Amino acid sequence: MKEERQQSDIHNPHDTGYKYLLSFKKVFVQLLKNFIKEGWADMIDESAVMKIDKSYILQDFNQKEADIGEVNTMIYNLERTLEEEFHKREAKGKAEGKAEGKAEGKAEGKAELIIKLLKKKFAVVPEEYIERIKKQDSDVLEAIGENIFDMRDIDELDKYLNN
Repeated sequence: MKEERQQSDIHNPHDTGYKYLLSFKKVFVQLLKNFIKEGWADMIDESAVMKIDKSYILQDFNQKEADIGEVNTMIYNLERTLEEEFHKREAKGKAEGKAEGKAEGKAEGKAELIIKLLKKKFAVVPEEYIERIKKQDSDVLEAIGENIFDMRDIDELDKYLNN
């Protein structure tokens, strides 16, 4: 009885096959990976995919099963949405990485300049100070740089170095 009702609710015979095939997570993920030839499709983690019974992309589909054209449209919309999200996240990650790299590069440059100036002022800079200077953030390096010419002894670095 239940199966008879389900059959009568389905508008197109091929919907039964699609509904059955797409009810399996592995088949659904494999379909996406094979159908969508984009790098992001290969990154879909099958264990993260959730089956949500009778979810539709458009509210118009709420009272009927989708025909093949509507399935293609839904897959296209899904592909486009996922691709846009992937590109947004990729761009954000690149921007964050670039900013982080710039900040690290500036700090390394400041550290190298401070070490050179300390060697010029004090002739010998113990390796312990050199290593500690290289670990400092930009603000600490800035403070050392602003006060380097007021230092009378290399040990005065201790008040700036926090590790």
